[in-house]
Amino acid sequence: MNNEMTNNTQPEKVYAAPKFLTRKTKRLIFYTLMIALPFLQFLLFYVYVHIDSFAMAFRVETIDHNGLLHRYYSWDENFKAVFAYLKADEYIGIGNSLRNYFIGFFTSGILSIFFSYYVYKKFIGSGVFKVFLYLPSIISAIILVVVYKEILNRIIPTAYNEILGLEGDQGMNALLNSDKDKYTWVLAYSIFMGFGGHILMYTGAMSGINESVVESAQLDGVNAFQEFWYITLPLIYPTFVTFTITGIAAIFTAHPNLHTFFGMADPFTYKIHTLGFTIFASVREGSIITTKAGNLLSLTQVSALGLLISAVMLPTTLILKKVMTKYGPSTD
Repeated sequence: MNNEMTNNTQPEKVYAAPKFLTRKTKRLIFYTLMIALPFLQFLLFYVYVHIDSFAMAFRVETIDHNGLLHRYYSWDENFKAVFAYLKADEYIGIGNSLRNYFIGFFTSGILSIFFSYYVYKKFIGSGVFKVFLYLPSIISAIILVVVYKEILNRIIPTAYNEILGLEGDQGMNALLNSDKDKYTWVLAYSIFMGFGGHILMYTGAMSGINESVVESAQLDGVNAFQEFWYITLPLIYPTFVTFTITGIAAIFTAHPNLHTFFGMADPFTYKIHTLGFTIFASVREGSIITTKAGNLLSLTQVSALGLLISAVMLPTTLILKKVMTKYGPSTD
């Protein structure tokens, strides 16, 4: 009887389910799923696009009289076409691109540092300046351009004519419709729009300055200008270098909302186009064979132009960064 009771009280065996996925394997699967989409986007929109863009610079595509597409590769045909286009354009696009950058750099690029310092020190009206100068950066460019055109073409001329009592040909006409002033007004718009982003970044950099450094300098009797020149500027100099380098790198690819202002044709008609606008308009047209009225390049020629721009701007930006870092103000 005792033996029977002993046998009946023996614990039942529990069989654990086999573990097909270990903790390490589960983590690996989770990590793989999390990075799969970003990695695919990187391969598709960066690696593939850049490789194909590089190959397109040497690819020539033509259509014969039967409408058949023929493709072959040439080391120099697209590049010769680009140089011929730039010469026929009288290098206007390059000149406008350079002029846009340097005028913008010495106006909004430099002045935004002083405005940022004014806002950072919370002088009188700094909050108003901050709102009005940064507000354009968060509003759609199309809305801003429409408002800007309305001010130039209707509000200012109407107010001017009513105040002086002028009518007809004696009065002021729409400012943006004047052929000789189109470039000036577009450039003024670009300069004003450039303040917002700069001020946001510069004020952010200034806000990161250690307060103890500023207080120590004030105890030593420095004034606002000395504080700016000897403390604030050296400490935000890396931000200034970043803005300068990125601006230089984008000289020949930027276009100041010309399409929003005038559409596709007028920038070429009035010779206010930049090289960046030429690239934009050519890609928008999307022709692999022909150009439109001699103003645009084919996509393969745009790729060749992109390689030329990279070949010029890559060493330029690297050298400029090294020079600015070596000879700029020091925090020591």
